Amino acid sequence: MYMKNPWIWLDQNLLAELDVLVIPKAKTLSTIMNEHFPDALAISFISHQILIELIEVTFEEHRRRLEYLPGGVWDTNFGLRYYNGPIHGPGVKRPEPNMDRFHDEYDDTDYLKSQGYFNPGSMMSFGEDRIFTAGIKVKKKHDIRITVPISCWDKKLEPALRRGGSHTIKQGDWENGTAFGMQTKRILQSGTRVAKTNKSFNNRFLNLKGSATSLLHSDDIRKVNELFWTDNFMTGPQQLASVGKRVCKVDTQGNDFFSDPNALLTHGEYTELVQCIYATTMPPINSQQKIQNGVCGAHYPRSNGRELPPGGSKIYGS
Repeated sequence: MYMKNPWIWLDQNLLAELDVLVIPKAKTLSTIMNEHFPDALAISFISHQILIELIEVTFEEHRRRLEYLPGGVWDTNFGLRYYNGPIHGPGVKRPEPNMDRFHDEYDDTDYLKSQGYFNPGSMMSFGEDRIFTAGIKVKKKHDIRITVPISCWDKKLEPALRRGGSHTIKQGDWENGTAFGMQTKRILQSGTRVAKTNKSFNNRFLNLKGSATSLLHSDDIRKVNELFWTDNFMTGPQQLASVGKRVCKVDTQGNDFFSDPNALLTHGEYTELVQCIYATTMPPINSQQKIQNGVCGAHYPRSNGRELPPGGSKIYGS
């Protein structure tokens, strides 16, 4: 299928970054995409393959396109695979959420009220229908803050939140939770903010054996099958294994171009979103969603074994 152009050639610096079962840095994937596959909308590394995500076209157009695309990377054991559209599918099939109220059981405990502080994994509310998971406490010199996500905020509010500012948050649900002020600012170009508040915060996890000790950049995660945990008020603790990394072209609001590739082709302006890829053996949740689609923000503690060590853990950051 790839006979007309069987190989791509990479310089030695890029080749040195590529190895089976070793996750490359985001810059390496970005360079390969932009220099060798400029029409691609995203590139992923998974285990031992590089996956190129192209603008979705008809089956026949994609078949003809494959005839001119390379089938491998010279002097490596990597295969190249091409996707007609994004690699991620529509997600697990489940009933649509009822946007008027929450469902089933989840931990909306107001820990500020019951014990005087809250923890990583605690439920935070920003208005009646926007909720997220508290992150971890981080320190830079004398500046102490808490990590919080920004991708869960309503789209109409994102520009203001990206600039930072003061917001009223409640720990627990919006109706009964303890209200407090939170000042936020963004960590570089990531999807994470750091927030300053005068409320007490305990860095020990609610349902995991360990406390946060340091924040990791995504490029520090290099091993395939390294174990991590995630813990939030909706699902509780779940174990994950690192399998790769994805670099996707996005607009200034963080939206990809798969649904509207003409937006990229017309303006030619984009930034790149870096996403780590994880696998789990946990069964999918096929039942009614417990909360609205907007929830997000769980942290990913790195594990040295099947359980987090009592002494602490390192946390994945973007």
